Amino acid sequence: MRKVSTILLAASIWASLWAVDQATAGTVTETFVIRSSHDDGYNKLYNGSANLTSSYAYIGNGFLIGWRFEGISIPPGSEVKEAVLEVFCHNGSAAPVTILYIAEASDDANPFSVASYDLINRQKTLTSLVDVPEPWLKMGWNASPDLSSILQEIIDRPGWRAGNAVAFFAEEISDAGKRGLYMIEKADTYAARLHVTYTVSKIDFDTDGDGDADITMKDSDGDGYFECPVGKTEYAGTLVIDQPLEIMGYPATRTETLFKGDGFVLKNGGVIISDLASPIVSSAFPELKGNDLQVVSRDYIWIEYGAKILLNGEGEFFAGDVYLETTRPGADVVVKEEVIIQGRHIDIITYGGAISLRRNTSLRASSHMTFRVELWDDIHLNRDVTLQASSVSGDCYIIFTAKDGDLHMNRNITINADVIDFCGIRGNIWDDGTVTVTGRTECW
Repeated sequence: MRKVSTILLAASIWASLWAVDQATAGTVTETFVIRSSHDDGYNKLYNGSANLTSSYAYIGNGFLIGWRFEGISIPPGSEVKEAVLEVFCHNGSAAPVTILYIAEASDDANPFSVASYDLINRQKTLTSLVDVPEPWLKMGWNASPDLSSILQEIIDRPGWRAGNAVAFFAEEISDAGKRGLYMIEKADTYAARLHVTYTVSKIDFDTDGDGDADITMKDSDGDGYFECPVGKTEYAGTLVIDQPLEIMGYPATRTETLFKGDGFVLKNGGVIISDLASPIVSSAFPELKGNDLQVVSRDYIWIEYGAKILLNGEGEFFAGDVYLETTRPGADVVVKEEVIIQGRHIDIITYGGAISLRRNTSLRASSHMTFRVELWDDIHLNRDVTLQASSVSGDCYIIFTAKDGDLHMNRNITINADVIDFCGIRGNIWDDGTVTVTGRTECW
C-alpha cells in the first residue's frame, strides 16, 4: 500500500533532537561490592583455621581478613588514581591498631575456601601499606587510606584482564587492640566496598577470543578518546566496541578508517567521533573537512543501546562519511535503542540481509543518506525512528533501495529531506499511518 503523509516539523524539534552530549573516557570512578560468602572471610594467624560464615570479624585478635571483589572492570594499561576500601565497624571503634593492607599477587583471585591457611598462603603483592588510623565511626562506614599503589601492581601484571577479581587483606600488626567489622553474612548492606578511580590510556580488542590483543588503541593526547588507526584494519572474529573512539586525521588530507572483519558491534558506551582539530582539507572541496568511517563486515553489524557515531562536526560542511556494509548474503545491519548517527553521507548496504532501524534511533546527514538492500530482504523502520538529511546549500536526498524486498515503516517514523526517493523499493511500502514525511517524495 503506497501513500504519503506530510506534516511540517517545527525547527525547534530538530534543534533539540540533535543536541548531543559527547561522552569521553578519561577518568572513571566505580564502586565494587562484596557479592557472596566466598568473597569475604578470615584465617586465624596462629592456627590457619578459616571462617567464611561469620557475620563479623576483627582487625586484630590474630585475624587475617580477606575481601575479594569480582568484576573489576579496569582495562590493562590503566592508571589507578585512588582505591579506598570501606568497612562497617560495629565495636571497638577507638581501639588502638596498626593495620597492614596488602593484596593477592594474582591475575584473577579465586574465591576464598574453608581450607586451612588458604588466605595466609596466597601469594601477596610486593606493595603494601601500613596505617595507624584515628578512631572509627561506630555503627558506620570507615575508609582505608588510598590503596591505589597496591591495586596498580595487580593491574600492571601481564595477565591482568578487565573483569577479573582482586583480593585485599588486612591484619593488625602491633597486637595493641582490635576493631570489629560486619561481613556480608550479617546482611548485604554491610558488605565491604571498594571505591576506585582510574584513567584509561589504552584499550585492547581481542576479536578472535584467543586471549591476545588483535587491535590496540591509545589515548595519546589525553582527551578521553582512543585514536582509531588510519587506513584498513582487518581482524578475525568480532570487534566489540564499548569505549569512545576518535578517527585521527593529518594536515591537508582527508583520512579514512576502515574496520573489516567477521562481525562489528558498537554498544553502550561506544562513541566514534572525527578528529576535527586537524586541518583536514579535501583538494576537490576545500570547504569540506572531516574523517570517514567505514565498517565492512561479513556476518553482521550491530549498532546498539545508546551508541553514537558523530562525524558531523561543528557545521553543515565540516563532517565525515559513515559507511556500513555487510558482505555475506543474509547478513543484517541492525541499529537499535537510542542510537545516534551523524555524518555527511550515511550509507547502509547489505546483500540479501535486512536493514533494521529500531526504537528511538536518529540518523542525520548533511548531504545524502542511502539504505540499500541488494539481492533480497527488507528495510525496517520501527518505533520512533528519525531520519534527516539537510544542508545550507543544495538538495539532500534520502534514498531507499530494496531490489527484492519491502520497506516497513511502523510506529512514529519521521523522514525529513529535500527529496525522499522510494523508487528502488521493488516490493511494497508499508505505512501504519504514523509516518511523517517532509520533503518531495518520488515513487510513493
